[in-house]
Amino acid sequence: MRRLLEEEQLTTEVEIDSAGTGDWHVGEPPDRRARAAGQRRGITLDGRARRVVAKDFEFFDYVVAMDRSNLNDLLRLAPDDAGQAKVVLFRNYDPDSPRDADVPDPYYGEGAQESPEMSPELRAALEQRLGTSVLGANRLGGGDINEAFEVSLADGTSIFAKTHPNPPNGMFGAEARGLRWLGEANTIRIPRVVAVSDEPPAYLALELLTPGKRRPDFDEALGRSLAALHAFGASSFGLDHDNFIGRLAQSNASVADWASFYWVSRLEPQLRLATDQGLIDRGTRSNFDALRRVLPERVGPDEPPSRLHGDLWGGNLHADDTGQPCLIDPAVYGGCREVDLAMMRLFGGFGERVFAAYDDAWPLAPGSGERVPLYQLYPLLVHVNLFGGSYVGSVQRALAACV
Repeated sequence: MRRLLEEEQLTTEVEIDSAGTGDWHVGEPPDRRARAAGQRRGITLDGRARRVVAKDFEFFDYVVAMDRSNLNDLLRLAPDDAGQAKVVLFRNYDPDSPRDADVPDPYYGEGAQESPEMSPELRAALEQRLGTSVLGANRLGGGDINEAFEVSLADGTSIFAKTHPNPPNGMFGAEARGLRWLGEANTIRIPRVVAVSDEPPAYLALELLTPGKRRPDFDEALGRSLAALHAFGASSFGLDHDNFIGRLAQSNASVADWASFYWVSRLEPQLRLATDQGLIDRGTRSNFDALRRVLPERVGPDEPPSRLHGDLWGGNLHADDTGQPCLIDPAVYGGCREVDLAMMRLFGGFGERVFAAYDDAWPLAPGSGERVPLYQLYPLLVHVNLFGGSYVGSVQRALAACV
């Protein structure tokens, strides 16, 4: 891109940069294969990898994603609606390209050579656990925490595997339990757990979901299936084990009433972490204390605990090869069903037909629309702790709507 700007004598008019949505290679030089390809074309690739930050959405006029997975990640990283409006897909500027097409990855996917980034230790661990040889492993894009691979096996099957060099203790095991817990409801497709280990090299292996085109009734199917999942219920507010949301610990100790659980196990731990990091000022903390005092009056009518996905943004929704909805990457627990629905509205990616179908299947209690900011506070605080202070303003606006 810089070469093109130089050729058009636009280097003083246009400023560009490159960054990733994940942090695997921060500080490293460009991939050796990219450097070699550049050299063959007389282009020198230098610099060091960095990760997208909130200020990028303020500084740049366009934030361009190479594929839909990165698009979803960028929409989630954007601190506000104005930032999200700047996120576009690269190939949507190509008049000969289908709408919303991905840029083919030159290193991973169809036709790519085996990725050198799958460690020999992970390969050996998978082979020992699965009882078959690993023939190849192609790196998959997207995601901001783990490295992911499509793994081809000698028995003719392929699986999805993700790994992390130093994950929080128990992270993959907790996710596997969460996927199985959602799958018990048998209401919406959840990837089957193939194998899991929290011992080095830690990994989670799942059935490979082959992406497909959404069916015409995809939104209605999602709304009805999600209502059925919630209605399947949970034994309590909480869960019989703790887990994670992103890389942050999530306590699920059961509490008798929903208002107490939402404060003690959701808002307060994230608020304390943000305060300890110096991201929350005294005034905001004072407003949270005011919310705590009136929270029983704000959470809505009593309902039994629902079976929640817990991290339901657009990047965790997929369409399978039949065009039906699938859910991945949960942070499960028993809670108020309005939590999942509020997060779905927070970052976009869900049409109104989804919510209409949900309400037809299981109507929400009166006042649910007014409670959306309340139930967006938890994921917003999580984003403050994961991505920094650029989300504090969103927390403050949601909090102001609650007290």
